[in-house]
Amino acid sequence: MRWLPIALGLSGVLCAAYSGFQSPKRTTIVITGDIAGYLSPCGCTTPMTGGIARQATLVHRLERSSDVVLLANGALSGALNAQEELKIMALSEMFGALRAAAINLSHDDARFGIGTLQTIQNLTDQKLICGSIEPLTAPAMRTSAQQGGLLIGGVASHPDGLARSLGSHPVAMEEAVHRLVNDATEGSLVPVLLLDGSESDASAIAVQFPALKLVIYRSYSDSPQKPIKVGRTLLVTPGPYGKSVVTLSFDGENFAEYQVVRLGPEYADDPQVGRFIGEYLRKVDKAGFIDRVARRPSAAFAGSRTCGLCHEKDFAIWKHSKHAVGLKSLEDQGHARDPDCVSCHVVGLDFVGGFRSRAKTPDLAAVGCESCHGPGAHHSQNPQTHVMPKVGMRKCLPCHAPDRSPKFDSLTYWTQILHR
Repeated sequence: MRWLPIALGLSGVLCAAYSGFQSPKRTTIVITGDIAGYLSPCGCTTPMTGGIARQATLVHRLERSSDVVLLANGALSGALNAQEELKIMALSEMFGALRAAAINLSHDDARFGIGTLQTIQNLTDQKLICGSIEPLTAPAMRTSAQQGGLLIGGVASHPDGLARSLGSHPVAMEEAVHRLVNDATEGSLVPVLLLDGSESDASAIAVQFPALKLVIYRSYSDSPQKPIKVGRTLLVTPGPYGKSVVTLSFDGENFAEYQVVRLGPEYADDPQVGRFIGEYLRKVDKAGFIDRVARRPSAAFAGSRTCGLCHEKDFAIWKHSKHAVGLKSLEDQGHARDPDCVSCHVVGLDFVGGFRSRAKTPDLAAVGCESCHGPGAHHSQNPQTHVMPKVGMRKCLPCHAPDRSPKFDSLTYWTQILHR
């Protein structure tokens, strides 16, 4: 039985080798972009979707079972102002914490100048890329990034404006993509393109460069439920305002398992990114942006309680509506000093006589009667001389816009607030 110890020894070696064996992780591509300053879910539709803290939660969930390659296509910002610059900083902190593989420089974000771009680079470990301008001395910016067998390039379909913002020279889109494809071929990598351009731009570039395996473009329409294919090239967009992301599996050669993930409340806010947002809101409050809102001349406001002295039934309808707690919903979320949000939750933020704060103008601290009907102090003092205009459903549309209330149906909701 001399063979028995040998057999047992071999068995032990095999068991040890097997117990130490782990199947390789899969690779998941997570595609975001066109956040346009929407850091948090926004709107009146239930459930609200979007928010960068939910994006982070999704990424962390995927990291449990796969290697994640996070790609961000511009734009991070919406308008060109100091508050949007703070949003860029918060987003950069998130992408840095999530170890994003690449962030494509958009023409929207380039408008903030070299100083802001340098800050993005510092916060994201140099992940901002752009192949559409001649290389800058500062901040140093690569034309592409490499991760997980991919060579990821960033280009703009119209590089002239981008170059002007940074005092550089433009590189034609076709030339930039040609360089990307050649570099990928030389490095035995799969070329992926982040495009600051439309679906038609993406389609044209896919026809011209069939070696591209994936093109990510910008769109203000929701992500299609099925990916668009041009030859063997996939065209993908995450859609607007960070409400969704797109995920794909990657096996080293091909992309599959296309999925559009709507970021609903089933994705809890990631605590770390939640702290970034909290710090952003503290900076917004400290900067006093809400006190710097441009205001137009206006007649005096009366406040909804004054309206209720004569219009008791109408006031009761309003009092039991969600409009009556419009500001409280923001206070509960920490956005009560954020002018991006407050304007649709109070009376007359953009008027001289309108809302200032709950303490200074408590009767205007909600979506009140005068949000629709206009200033009513003169009417309350002399209703026969100063007649208030009747309003229709059009008054709903500035706040119940498609980006904030995509499921808003004016006929349905109008009946809930209908009064004389």
